[in-house]
Amino acid sequence: MMTNWVFCLGGSKNQVPYLYEIKNMNLKIFLIDKNKNAPGIKLADKYEAIGYDQTEKLESLIKQIFFKTNKIKYVFSAA
Repeated sequence: MMTNWVFCLGGSKNQVPYLYEIKNMNLKIFLIDKNKNAPGIKLADKYEAIGYDQTEKLESLIKQIFFKTNKIKYVFSAA
């Protein structure tokens, strides 16, 4: 059975409750946040230190992870 992943934009303390809900749904979390000390990182199954403004890096990451592996099924942002 393939595991479904959620691409989460940000892991601030305000987003932690949502990340817990995602985990409770038995989904894997791929978290991006430029803050390497973001509290949501502890809940992530995979983490990359990328900011929203780093569009080229984001595009490359999405192409690499989603289009080549088809792992990412959902995108989430509490912002």
